[in-house]
Amino acid sequence: MKTEIVPVVIVIIIMIIIVIVIVIVIVIVIVIVIVIVIVIVIMIMIMTIIIIIIIIINNGNRTEWSPIRSVIIRVINKIVRPRSGSPIC
Repeated sequence: MKTEIVPVVIVIIIMIIIVIVIVIVIVIVIVIVIVIVIVIVIMIMIMTIIIIIIIIINNGNRTEWSPIRSVIIRVINKIVRPRSGSPIC
């Protein structure tokens, strides 16, 4: 009788370990999906803010916004087209 119980207990322990591993994998996948969704939402918010700023700059009083606009354009140009001698990090 004892020899029949031992294999059953081992099988039950193995099944419990498998279930725990599956649950852990599912939780990790859910966390990854949530992080990806949060990153996408933040990117959409940032892009929306940038678009709103561009609309304000382009539709506002040009004489009032021109110094700010020129600084923004210079910064964008430095980011997009760095100097030829400097390494890109």
